[in-house]
Amino acid sequence: MRVDVTRELREMQVPLMYLAGRWDLVVPRRSQELIRRLRPDVAIRTINGPHALLQTRPAEAWAVVSEWCRQFQSQPLSNFQDSQSWARSA
Repeated sequence: MRVDVTRELREMQVPLMYLAGRWDLVVPRRSQELIRRLRPDVAIRTINGPHALLQTRPAEAWAVVSEWCRQFQSQPLSNFQDSQSWARSA
């Protein structure tokens, strides 16, 4: 299965975090590198685990995601230019 959302990724104007499994055998590392090229502002976080981190490492994944989200807690969603379309697609 191939999915190409590079245009949408470039156009998104909301913060982006990529949560990667160090031993992910499903999504190749080059995907991380492509996202970094398209969105240099991406926060890449890696957890020692396989592809399905939310299922196999839920506590570690939650800790990483919640820590990253805390930086935005005092910012209203309207601070992000693309907030309306982002909120609709979520």
